[in-house]
Amino acid sequence: MDLKQIKSLAERDQYDEALAECDGLLSGSTGKKADVLRMRAHVFALRGDYSNAVEGRETVLEMGEGTIKDYYRAADNALSAGQFAQAADWFKEVLRLGEGQNETWFKSASYFLLAYAQMELGQYQEAIANLDCAVAVEADVAMPLPGVCGTFSNQQLREEIRRHKNRK
Repeated sequence: MDLKQIKSLAERDQYDEALAECDGLLSGSTGKKADVLRMRAHVFALRGDYSNAVEGRETVLEMGEGTIKDYYRAADNALSAGQFAQAADWFKEVLRLGEGQNETWFKSASYFLLAYAQMELGQYQEAIANLDCAVAVEADVAMPLPGVCGTFSNQQLREEIRRHKNRK
């Protein structure tokens, strides 16, 4: 079975079968270990098992085969797993790599989600500064946040940061 077929299984909510196929490919002598690990992490994320998704993405990064997209997805999964410090570190890496590679597709989202992670970590000044960076890139930036129903606007996140700060 190839990765396209595994993805199809996962999209039909056949997570156990998809994961078993990934495990089979990983135990074989495939030269595409990073791609299989990415797919496995994707399946875990679809299933809502963000801790295992983070673990798989981290393995890809440790192998030295991480791309900006890998760091972004790892950070996003870490947010969903409640691993805010790890998410913040990876979003910072996304921004650093993007600057070096002149990539911008992720910039406003990374600043926005970094601000959210920093809020959860009690780093309120940094959170506001990064939210300001997100708005500078995209004035009407808005993102869904883990555990929050719907999309948060930058104004809503700014207010949430202030509320968190005032509770401390």
